[in-house]
Amino acid sequence: MSGRLSFSEAVRIEGHFRGEVTSVDLIVVDSAGYVEGRISAPRLVVLGEVRGNVSGAHQVMIGPLARFSGQLEAKYLTVCEGARVEGELHVVPDAGDPRNT
Repeated sequence: MSGRLSFSEAVRIEGHFRGEVTSVDLIVVDSAGYVEGRISAPRLVVLGEVRGNVSGAHQVMIGPLARFSGQLEAKYLTVCEGARVEGELHVVPDAGDPRNT
């Protein structure tokens, strides 16, 4: 499947998708999921594979068997042991967050 998907709630991607995916909530790329393109959401969980750019994220978690390749911009990033990550990562937490002191 390819195109542009936009959601006003959480969404789980279980198949192959090429294009742009946006959500105002959470995007989960299931362990069998594959996304090639641009992802924009406050929260992202990658359990499968993502190739592309992630922007506008507050929190991103890349699971233990996940694969990520591309550019990622987030305030908080968790990469589990066993994940494969390749690309450009920009992690810039909130300046006012007490965890940054």
